[in-house]
Amino acid sequence: MLGVSIAPLLTALGVGGLAVALALQDTLANLFSGLHILVEKSIRVGDFVRIESGQEGYVDDITWRTTRVRMLSNSIVVIPNRKLARALWSTIPSDEVLSTTIAVRTDAVADPERAEQVIVEEARKAFGEISGIVADQEPSLTFGTGDNFIEFTLSVNVHRFAEAVCRPK
Repeated sequence: MLGVSIAPLLTALGVGGLAVALALQDTLANLFSGLHILVEKSIRVGDFVRIESGQEGYVDDITWRTTRVRMLSNSIVVIPNRKLARALWSTIPSDEVLSTTIAVRTDAVADPERAEQVIVEEARKAFGEISGIVADQEPSLTFGTGDNFIEFTLSVNVHRFAEAVCRPK
């Protein structure tokens, strides 16, 4: 009506919108992935995660853009939420009791009853020295034989895998 063509204005807005969308593509992907993770609660702060890239540790913080994972070496890895949402990962909730096994080999000529006694005694001592081990259960011990050895497998329950295996009191 005013005699002014709005086609160039609409074209400029369309091209500008496209440029902004392309520039913010990673940020928006991280934002929506972060919202997905926070709403779904598939990963929570304190959970132990193992990512397909081999990184594993405890979730320290989940923000709208990144997730911080404290590795067993006590370093922090910052993972973009978009990569975390797309990756294959497994999580162990922070409130679960887990079972872990420890293999002990002895020479084939060793006395199996004596070896079993020593392993169980050491496991009982560990209950008081290593944090995270569930001390109210008796350790489970099985054994098998190989060509030149006897292998004992000790199973114990732990509260948090990394604490029990890596951090003595």
